[in-house]
Amino acid sequence: MVTSISFGVAGKKFELANKPHHDHMICKSCGLIIEFQNEKIEQLQLDIAKVHNFHITSHLMQLRGLCEKCAKANSNH
Repeated sequence: MVTSISFGVAGKKFELANKPHHDHMICKSCGLIIEFQNEKIEQLQLDIAKVHNFHITSHLMQLRGLCEKCAKANSNH
């Protein structure tokens, strides 16, 4: 099975549904998508939900900005 994830201007990406949970950094200039995992972020989300008596069933984190290549290109202008 596959999962469809919308990345706005970068379009849609299809991933295997059995892939371990991960989050994304998306370059607003070239559309590069970098996948990452961070246990501290995952635990912090659980801690925040607990404070608010909220039960998380799923989440999607997308960090948007510029990749290293695009940031360097933009700083040369």
